[in-house]
Amino acid sequence: MGVLRTAVKQFSNTYIILDGLDECPRKTGRGCLLKAIEEMRGWSDSRLHLLVSNRDEPDIRDYLRLATHEEVKINNVDLDIETFVTGTLRNNRNLQRVRQFHPLIQGALISRAEGSFRWVECMLTALESCPVVEAPVKSLFSSVPYPLCETYERMLLYVEQGFLEDARSILTLLCSAERPLTVAEVDGTLRMGLGAEDILLCCPGLVVIEHNQVRLVHSSVREYLQSENLAQAKFRASNFWVRNVPAQSQA
Repeated sequence: MGVLRTAVKQFSNTYIILDGLDECPRKTGRGCLLKAIEEMRGWSDSRLHLLVSNRDEPDIRDYLRLATHEEVKINNVDLDIETFVTGTLRNNRNLQRVRQFHPLIQGALISRAEGSFRWVECMLTALESCPVVEAPVKSLFSSVPYPLCETYERMLLYVEQGFLEDARSILTLLCSAERPLTVAEVDGTLRMGLGAEDILLCCPGLVVIEHNQVRLVHSSVREYLQSENLAQAKFRASNFWVRNVPAQSQA
């Protein structure tokens, strides 16, 4: 940190961007990173500009509130995703081979994005090697891209030991519910005395709470939790596998 502070002083302006802070594991590295951010914010150097992006997780939010900061909430990124999809289809040479399916691809990506750039990016990458036939192109949208499977499995493995049963119950309920559930409905169904913060702590990166409604961060999370890929995954992750049946039938 001393070297970094010395380097900052050598420039008229220094911009440090930390993207996806929530993807840093809570147990192994997040605490050190948050302390480093806190230290940088304490330098009181007008030449340093710090931008941190992350999903809303309680520990990060509480830590960043320790000092004055500017907070920007991104609630609707549909237009940005549409621009990204359109530009990628137009400029990516590998996707020109499926040019005749561009309207189909664009419509499917935009309608199913649910604010997730990561899902869109993974789907576009998968499409680069997809056979130039309509059926495989369509079938691709009914599966979870392999990179996302790895990401979701890693998130499940990050769930803390003391939260395993609660997390499994929450994810099972959200997968099986026929409509979005409020925080009170989740707590009332599971009878675990859960508030919004508790739900986010139990399922880091996998659920979001908007307008008091709890939902999976993307529909692909449900698809993954109900997939055979998870049923055959590492032992601890496979415990989260959800049978594709109505909520009242879940064990």
